[in-house]
Amino acid sequence: VCNKRRPLSQIVSDYPEVQFEAMTEEDSLFTPSKRETGDSKSKRINEFLKYLMARPENEIAVVGHSAWLFHMLNEVVEVDDADD
Repeated sequence: VCNKRRPLSQIVSDYPEVQFEAMTEEDSLFTPSKRETGDSKSKRINEFLKYLMARPENEIAVVGHSAWLFHMLNEVVEVDDADD
């Protein structure tokens, strides 16, 4: 299933140098019979961005599903068109 992530133990095995402390072993958000609404996704993305802003790191790589990243960059994040 393309929208369900693998168990955390498998991901950690493939990427041992990455920290996954905020993830659970199983994908608790995936429901095979129901797609997430845009409103629900926006709320979840807002919470994620608040989490990122509270992190002490200066540089963080965000990796995710292309549709989720598209939604984040086109529906949630406001970009000022100022020329400066």
